[in-house]
Amino acid sequence: MKSFIAAKYRQLPKVLYIWLGLLFVSALLILGHFHPDELGQITAFALAKVGVEPPELLPWEYPAKMRSWLVPDMYIPIIAAGKALLGHYNYFFTDKLMLLFNVLLWFFLLPILNKTLHISKAIDGGNKQQLVLMALCGFSWCLPSMVVRHSSEAVGLMVLLLYLYLQLPERKERLWPGEALLVGLIAAVAFWCRFQNAFFVAGFWCSQAVYELKKERRLSLSSWLIALGVILGLIIGIGIDSAGYGTFTVSFYNYFRENILNDVASFFGRKSVFYYLYQLIAVTANPFFLVWVLYAAYALWKERYYRNISVGLALFFLAHLLVPHKEIRFMLPMTIPALMLLFAHFEQHPWEKMASKWRFIYAERFGKIFLGLNIAILVLYSAFGLSNNHYRLMRDVFAIPHAEGQTVRLFSNSDIYGYFHEEYDQYPKEKIPFTRWGFPFLIPEFVSFTYADSASFAKACTADKEAYLLLSKENSSQVLIGEPPRPLVDYPYKESIAAFPPRFTFAGDYFWLKMKWWKRMRRYQIINCADFLNYLEMKN
Repeated sequence: MKSFIAAKYRQLPKVLYIWLGLLFVSALLILGHFHPDELGQITAFALAKVGVEPPELLPWEYPAKMRSWLVPDMYIPIIAAGKALLGHYNYFFTDKLMLLFNVLLWFFLLPILNKTLHISKAIDGGNKQQLVLMALCGFSWCLPSMVVRHSSEAVGLMVLLLYLYLQLPERKERLWPGEALLVGLIAAVAFWCRFQNAFFVAGFWCSQAVYELKKERRLSLSSWLIALGVILGLIIGIGIDSAGYGTFTVSFYNYFRENILNDVASFFGRKSVFYYLYQLIAVTANPFFLVWVLYAAYALWKERYYRNISVGLALFFLAHLLVPHKEIRFMLPMTIPALMLLFAHFEQHPWEKMASKWRFIYAERFGKIFLGLNIAILVLYSAFGLSNNHYRLMRDVFAIPHAEGQTVRLFSNSDIYGYFHEEYDQYPKEKIPFTRWGFPFLIPEFVSFTYADSASFAKACTADKEAYLLLSKENSSQVLIGEPPRPLVDYPYKESIAAFPPRFTFAGDYFWLKMKWWKRMRRYQIINCADFLNYLEMKN
């Protein structure tokens, strides 16, 4: 059995291992979230289960009972293992474990990805133009860092890959009863990962049902069993959510009530109906991407399986167009369905059948140009875009040296950890409250974060010379919605950010981040209060 599995992986194209390597590098470089929902909907919920995050401090989705527990429960063993290895909870260590765990999941999915997208078949075919276009789509600059994140979209994407693989027509014409039931259960899992996946799954199943009703005037046993599997999966999911919330809960109805009926989602921003059109071009760095998808759906319409995918894609996309609150990450679960359409379309070499004036949209030279553009953006984005500056600061706070059981005070006038109300304008104050993010796990337990305005830095350090001082050139980018950001008061210590080398190493910074030009760009510095007082004495 082991030799059979090993042989399967040895037969995989090298390009898949290159792609997996990009995922691994992205997981190592990522520092911080792409969107706060990764914290509020996944990490915080899981931490509540392991006793790190108090339930009363969970984000608003928790009291509304509108989020599924399925994905947070999936990461609980990873978080518990990280906590056990260190003997305490460290957000950055466990977050890295979660990212690497997702890379491992993609490793297990490589053979399925190969068969679903017909990658080996395309390589064996040897058509250079087809391979260039496939590489352009598969190596989109944003994919490696997005598919490894612990988000509902990324996990939902993995589940939809399994859902589509099991129904591949080349596997078998009809599913065995057990397989059909499994497909239904997987469809339900995709729904519980991200409720919006229901649009794709429903569109796929309904398209298949219409085909069967037209051809045989009845639904096949497989379709009935898939529907039964979905129902069973919904019941199981309701049980998981009810156990998570401690009371009977139908989270998808609560989600619909809050975000659609009460329109809470619009509170977080509204976008125009054209938002996804230009954003999809931006994240693919390919002006022809949408044209390709639309033409692929048209060209493959007569093939039942791909018609089902097209209907599911269209239903998913139209549903998101109608919702005022739009974010490009919402499109991530449709990556595999879209790639399946495109790769199947490229197999037909459509450029050979088109009028010469339209062939340029599939031209190999254009494909190489946009592929090179994606690779260049990927390199730059990986080097500079995956490391959130605020999270670099938070990671360094975890690295402050301290003795066992010691509490270290950290003074700052920056609201980088939260939003300060007016009563926090003067030193001394207690540990700051969170008024924007309910994520106390981002501050280590041994740190007492204390607000001090810039004029009080010397006074604060004199009172506690063992404390540390956070000098910052910026506030948090996250402020209360509807309220203006609070500008930092200009203080006379800006030069001290560059003047003081840290008393400890920023262990998470990579070698190119240690260069002098980067240190000049660093927007914060953590220094020892004793060093700060010595600096003031020397300056005076």
